[in-house]
Amino acid sequence: MDSGVYMRMLDEEVVPWIEKEYSGAPVIFQQDGAPAHTSKLTQSFCDAVFPQFWDKNMWPPSSPDLNVMDFSIWSILERRACQKNLRCVDALKVALRSAWETISEEEVRAACGSTVKRLMAMVKAKGGHFEN
Repeated sequence: MDSGVYMRMLDEEVVPWIEKEYSGAPVIFQQDGAPAHTSKLTQSFCDAVFPQFWDKNMWPPSSPDLNVMDFSIWSILERRACQKNLRCVDALKVALRSAWETISEEEVRAACGSTVKRLMAMVKAKGGHFEN
């Protein structure tokens, strides 16, 4: 995915969803270090569109402790997709897609909701790794 495709997705899907779900409540938009997320175009777009946008310089590089996909969603996917032995990559892909469809909105909200607690733990650890 390049930055153009990513920005279109943000503009057409993410921004309307945030407006619908949070209707004026303060939301801080964070991304990981994927190239489509960190390009100058995407950073400028996000800065203009999201009232509270934390740019690529706000986050330590490779910080799985702060990325909801890394600290929560991947473990849910792994637990659900790998309940049985998978014999090939194609079977893993199918199992992951199926597992993705079972993740509820409540699970995503709970994972996102733990971010503030994780940020506080990171500050306490002075930017270092922490167990949560």
